[in-house]
Amino acid sequence: MNSGSSAFMRSGSQVSGCPSTTAANQRSRGIKRGDRVMIYMPMIPEAAAAMLACARIGAVHSVCFGGFSPESLAGRIADCGAIAVITADEGVRGGKRIPLKVNVDAALETGDVGTVIVVTRTGAGIPMKDGRDVSYSAVRDSLSTECAAELMDAEDPLFI
Repeated sequence: MNSGSSAFMRSGSQVSGCPSTTAANQRSRGIKRGDRVMIYMPMIPEAAAAMLACARIGAVHSVCFGGFSPESLAGRIADCGAIAVITADEGVRGGKRIPLKVNVDAALETGDVGTVIVVTRTGAGIPMKDGRDVSYSAVRDSLSTECAAELMDAEDPLFI
Protein backbone atom coordinates (compact mmCIF):
# COMPACT_ATOMS: atom_id res chain seq x y z
CA MET A 1 0.00 0.00 0.00
CA ASN A 2 1.01 3.56 -0.53
CA SER A 3 0.54 5.95 2.46
CA GLY A 4 -3.15 5.33 2.96
CA SER A 5 -4.17 5.35 -0.69
CA SER A 6 -5.56 2.34 -2.50
CA ALA A 7 -2.60 2.21 -4.89
CA PHE A 8 -0.37 -0.83 -4.87
CA MET A 9 2.73 -1.99 -6.67
CA ARG A 10 3.53 -5.50 -7.82
CA SER A 11 6.56 -6.83 -9.63
CA GLY A 12 6.21 -8.77 -12.87
CA SER A 13 7.04 -12.04 -11.12
CA GLN A 14 4.43 -11.34 -8.43
CA VAL A 15 1.77 -10.69 -11.05
CA SER A 16 2.61 -13.75 -13.14
CA GLY A 17 3.04 -16.01 -10.09
CA CYS A 18 -0.25 -15.12 -8.43
CA PRO A 19 -2.59 -17.02 -10.81
CA SER A 20 -0.28 -20.07 -10.75
CA THR A 21 -0.13 -20.09 -6.95
CA THR A 22 -3.91 -19.62 -6.78
CA ALA A 23 -4.35 -22.49 -9.26
CA ALA A 24 -2.06 -24.68 -7.14
CA ASN A 25 -4.17 -23.76 -4.11
CA GLN A 26 -7.34 -24.78 -5.95
CA ARG A 27 -5.81 -28.07 -7.11
CA SER A 28 -4.62 -28.81 -3.57
CA ARG A 29 -8.28 -28.55 -2.49
CA GLY A 30 -9.39 -31.04 -5.15
CA ILE A 31 -10.75 -28.56 -7.70
CA LYS A 32 -10.21 -29.89 -11.21
CA ARG A 33 -11.15 -29.57 -14.87
CA GLY A 34 -14.87 -29.05 -15.37
CA ASP A 35 -15.63 -28.18 -11.74
CA ARG A 36 -17.64 -25.02 -11.11
CA VAL A 37 -16.18 -22.28 -8.89
CA MET A 38 -18.06 -19.22 -7.62
CA ILE A 39 -15.96 -16.06 -7.20
CA TYR A 40 -17.54 -13.63 -4.71
CA MET A 41 -14.92 -10.96 -4.18
CA PRO A 42 -14.33 -7.23 -4.27
CA MET A 43 -12.42 -5.67 -7.15
CA ILE A 44 -8.96 -6.66 -5.95
CA PRO A 45 -6.03 -8.21 -7.85
CA GLU A 46 -6.76 -11.60 -6.28
CA ALA A 47 -10.16 -11.65 -8.01
CA ALA A 48 -8.48 -11.51 -11.42
CA ALA A 49 -5.95 -14.11 -10.23
CA ALA A 50 -8.83 -16.39 -9.21
CA MET A 51 -10.39 -16.15 -12.68
CA LEU A 52 -7.05 -16.85 -14.38
CA ALA A 53 -6.36 -19.70 -11.96
CA CYS A 54 -9.67 -21.35 -12.83
CA ALA A 55 -8.79 -21.08 -16.52
CA ARG A 56 -5.36 -22.60 -15.84
CA ILE A 57 -6.78 -25.74 -14.21
CA GLY A 58 -9.84 -26.00 -16.47
CA ALA A 59 -12.40 -25.09 -13.80
CA VAL A 60 -15.40 -23.07 -14.93
CA HIS A 61 -15.82 -19.87 -12.92
CA SER A 62 -18.80 -17.67 -12.26
CA VAL A 63 -18.37 -14.18 -10.81
CA CYS A 64 -21.03 -12.94 -8.42
CA PHE A 65 -21.25 -9.24 -7.57
CA GLY A 66 -20.01 -8.63 -4.02
CA GLY A 67 -23.04 -6.53 -3.16
CA PHE A 68 -25.50 -9.41 -3.54
CA SER A 69 -27.27 -10.74 -0.46
CA PRO A 70 -26.63 -14.22 0.95
CA GLU A 71 -29.93 -15.37 -0.56
CA SER A 72 -28.99 -14.15 -4.03
CA LEU A 73 -25.54 -15.69 -3.68
CA ALA A 74 -27.04 -19.04 -2.58
CA GLY A 75 -29.24 -19.09 -5.69
CA ARG A 76 -26.31 -18.40 -7.98
CA ILE A 77 -24.16 -21.06 -6.30
CA ALA A 78 -26.94 -23.61 -6.75
CA ASP A 79 -27.70 -22.55 -10.33
CA CYS A 80 -24.11 -22.97 -11.51
CA GLY A 81 -23.44 -26.10 -9.43
CA ALA A 82 -20.37 -24.65 -7.71
CA ILE A 83 -18.30 -27.02 -5.59
CA ALA A 84 -16.10 -24.19 -4.31
CA VAL A 85 -16.32 -20.50 -3.47
CA ILE A 86 -13.44 -18.02 -3.52
CA THR A 87 -14.13 -14.94 -1.42
CA ALA A 88 -12.52 -12.30 0.78
CA ASP A 89 -13.02 -11.61 4.46
CA GLU A 90 -14.66 -8.28 3.64
CA GLY A 91 -15.03 -5.80 0.84
CA VAL A 92 -14.94 -2.02 1.21
CA ARG A 93 -17.17 0.16 -0.93
CA GLY A 94 -17.74 3.85 -0.29
CA GLY A 95 -16.14 3.51 3.14
CA LYS A 96 -18.62 0.80 4.12
CA ARG A 97 -17.45 -2.72 4.94
CA ILE A 98 -19.28 -5.58 3.25
CA PRO A 99 -19.07 -8.88 5.18
CA LEU A 100 -18.36 -11.16 2.21
CA LYS A 101 -17.26 -14.26 4.16
CA VAL A 102 -20.18 -13.92 6.57
CA ASN A 103 -22.49 -13.69 3.54
CA VAL A 104 -20.91 -16.84 2.07
CA ASP A 105 -21.45 -18.70 5.35
CA ALA A 106 -25.12 -17.67 5.37
CA ALA A 107 -25.52 -18.67 1.71
CA LEU A 108 -24.01 -22.09 2.38
CA GLU A 109 -26.22 -23.00 5.35
CA THR A 110 -28.23 -25.27 3.06
CA GLY A 111 -25.67 -25.67 0.27
CA ASP A 112 -23.22 -28.42 -0.50
CA VAL A 113 -19.94 -26.63 -1.22
CA GLY A 114 -16.84 -28.47 -0.11
CA THR A 115 -14.28 -25.66 -0.29
CA VAL A 116 -14.23 -21.97 0.57
CA ILE A 117 -10.94 -20.18 -0.12
CA VAL A 118 -10.71 -16.88 1.78
CA VAL A 119 -8.42 -14.00 0.80
CA THR A 120 -7.55 -11.57 3.59
CA ARG A 121 -8.58 -8.09 2.46
CA THR A 122 -9.30 -6.08 5.62
CA GLY A 123 -8.02 -8.44 8.29
CA ALA A 124 -11.45 -8.70 9.90
CA GLY A 125 -11.91 -11.52 12.35
CA ILE A 126 -14.09 -14.04 10.55
CA PRO A 127 -15.33 -17.52 11.40
CA MET A 128 -13.67 -20.39 9.55
CA LYS A 129 -15.37 -23.77 9.24
CA ASP A 130 -12.96 -26.67 9.78
CA GLY A 131 -12.60 -28.93 6.77
CA ARG A 132 -14.28 -26.49 4.39
CA ASP A 133 -12.64 -23.08 4.76
CA VAL A 134 -9.01 -22.32 4.03
CA SER A 135 -7.16 -19.04 4.30
CA TYR A 136 -5.38 -18.30 1.03
CA SER A 137 -2.51 -16.56 2.81
CA ALA A 138 -2.03 -19.49 5.22
CA VAL A 139 -1.27 -21.92 2.39
CA ARG A 140 0.14 -19.55 -0.24
CA ASP A 141 3.78 -19.78 0.82
CA SER A 142 3.74 -23.58 0.99
CA LEU A 143 2.53 -23.95 -2.60
CA SER A 144 4.51 -23.85 -5.81
CA THR A 145 4.32 -20.79 -8.01
CA GLU A 146 4.26 -23.22 -10.94
CA CYS A 147 1.03 -24.97 -11.84
CA ALA A 148 0.79 -26.72 -15.19
CA ALA A 149 -2.05 -25.55 -17.41
CA GLU A 150 -4.78 -28.07 -18.16
CA LEU A 151 -5.10 -28.92 -21.85
CA MET A 152 -8.55 -27.86 -22.94
CA ASP A 153 -10.64 -28.22 -26.07
CA ALA A 154 -11.68 -25.09 -27.97
CA GLU A 155 -15.35 -25.64 -27.08
CA ASP A 156 -14.80 -26.22 -23.35
CA PRO A 157 -16.53 -23.63 -21.15
CA LEU A 158 -14.41 -20.95 -19.47
CA PHE A 159 -16.99 -19.11 -17.38
CA ILE A 160 -20.70 -18.88 -16.67
